[in-house]
Amino acid sequence: TALRHNDADIGHGQYNITGFLSYCEAEHAIHAMNVSVAKNKPFFINLWFHAPHSPLEEIPGWHEKLTGEARNYKDPSLKDLDDTGKYRTMIADMDHQVGRVLRNLEALGIEKNTLVVFTSDNGPEPFVGTNSRAGLNGAKRFL
Repeated sequence: TALRHNDADIGHGQYNITGFLSYCEAEHAIHAMNVSVAKNKPFFINLWFHAPHSPLEEIPGWHEKLTGEARNYKDPSLKDLDDTGKYRTMIADMDHQVGRVLRNLEALGIEKNTLVVFTSDNGPEPFVGTNSRAGLNGAKRFL
């Protein structure tokens, strides 16, 4: 997948990216906010985290921080029950990255003058046979 900024391909190799993708996505949004505020310019950021899409990968340090049901739940619809743990850590890390972005708005003093909208395209995918709706209606792509 090509990285893009406005309509131009960023390409690969322009950035030295270390860390998991959710961290990098949040870092890019935070940087864009900081630059815009420093220039006293309004900004629009459409931040789509790619987590928790496959391949599922456990984010180090998160499993130990999860407690109770969040740590021990096993999703029977997943073929590999270890994937549930990987999924949990990816969600926890993504949630942490959202928090970083929101704390940056506060640090810049613009949280009361900034509209933040949360939405998701994630949800159960009945076509892959996981039956992960848990009794709820709708699926991925439904609004």
